[in-house]
Amino acid sequence: MAVGKPSPVQFDLAPPYGHSHLVRRRTSKWSVACLVVSFGWIVVPRGTVWAYVLVGGVAVILGVVAIRTISRSNGQERGMWMAIVGIVIGAFFSVALLAVYLITPPPVPLGTTVYMSHKGVHSMSVISFQFPVSRDDHPGPTSGTEYAVAHVRTCAGKSGSQSSVASFIELHFSNGRFARPDLSVSVKKPTISMQGLRSDACADGYLTYEVSRGLVPNIIQYQDLFETHRWTVPTDH
Repeated sequence: MAVGKPSPVQFDLAPPYGHSHLVRRRTSKWSVACLVVSFGWIVVPRGTVWAYVLVGGVAVILGVVAIRTISRSNGQERGMWMAIVGIVIGAFFSVALLAVYLITPPPVPLGTTVYMSHKGVHSMSVISFQFPVSRDDHPGPTSGTEYAVAHVRTCAGKSGSQSSVASFIELHFSNGRFARPDLSVSVKKPTISMQGLRSDACADGYLTYEVSRGLVPNIIQYQDLFETHRWTVPTDH
């Protein structure tokens, strides 16, 4: 009786059924970049309309690239939700901010009264602007800065206003930066009231801004989520 050679041992190296989920998938770098860039509108200087469009466009492009690479990775990459969220956020906020900017009325001269509807305030006027300005009984601004002062008048409507809108009145500069009023400093008096106004009452006073040397003020702007008003500041300081 002939004895044959033993057959070689066979090993099945395929992963057991049901364990394919153990394969680690990497997060797409494109989807991460898309999500991060989509929030870029937060740090974009106000008024730089081209930057709003750029941020939204870059986020959408990164998101499209992410979706394509994830779809072609045969399950090796993940992050589809980040790409989709990034596209939606980048496109929505960029388009929304662009629309708000485009419908903003053009700047008006100092002394012009504008009519508004925020927090019961009926009208506002920036009467005058001084820069630079100093005060004898104050030690002065910090090193490397100067004071600017705006004379502002606000009036409430029939229902009165719940609070002052003084903190929403910003001083903008030619390089796109802006400063909010320093409510702890009163270079000129009276300081405009930070309290609400009764029906049909008006408040008249000054707001002080601390300005870094070298900056050139060009706009005084009132802005909230619902409306924007701007006054032109003379640049012959």
